Amino acid sequence: MNKQMRRLFGVNISIILNHISEDNLSWVLGFGILCIIMVVALVVALIVFLCGTTTYRYNVKRFLNKALLASNDSKEHGKVCSIKEVEEAKAVLRLVPIWATCLVYAIVLVQSSTFFMKQCATMDRSITVIRTWTRKSTRMTMLQRIRTGMFLSSISMILAALVEMKRLKTIQEYGLVDKSEVTVPMSVWWLVLQYVVIGLSEMLTMVGLQEFFYDQVPNKLRSIGLALYLSIFGVGSFLSGFLISAIDKAT
Repeated sequence: MNKQMRRLFGVNISIILNHISEDNLSWVLGFGILCIIMVVALVVALIVFLCGTTTYRYNVKRFLNKALLASNDSKEHGKVCSIKEVEEAKAVLRLVPIWATCLVYAIVLVQSSTFFMKQCATMDRSITVIRTWTRKSTRMTMLQRIRTGMFLSSISMILAALVEMKRLKTIQEYGLVDKSEVTVPMSVWWLVLQYVVIGLSEMLTMVGLQEFFYDQVPNKLRSIGLALYLSIFGVGSFLSGFLISAIDKAT
């Protein structure tokens, strides 16, 4: 079993176990387990980071082209950056607009593992039919993939809003407004379309973003490109939490 397969099975098993614990035990336990694992991982990562600090290079760079304008004293002390180093810094800074633009997509993406799952928990989750979907791949540029995926994420949110309107209407019709523990008489299959659309958007946008940030940075800064790609979803998750809290307080 190769590394990708082990990672795939590990992620799937952890997600399934987490959802089972949240659904059958409590959300506090589910989030608590994740927090404990996260803290342990951060501690281990910090230890590894500190162990490698002695091998790091600490070369202070000046900002963009100003790094090339130096006095005689700075030249003697080796504080002048080369043209190549300045151009590499510019190449990384040019990625910031794409990074900031995709934060909105990250906020939408997080909803598939939070709000969508909360919708699913209140519906009839019995599965009677399984359909196989076949997709034909088309050649698209990286930015075209990102653009198409962001558009599909918007469509997914529209579908989720329509399903939520239907769910709330069903709750009112059956008098279940104050009965959160009762299963809503509405099939979980109502969520299939929004999951399919958000899945297609993940396939296009996440792959496109990873390829874009990896391809556009200089060879020596590949790790920074990957870090920018991952930071989109990290910051997007925080913004999603803030958005949910703000809406909860407002309503």
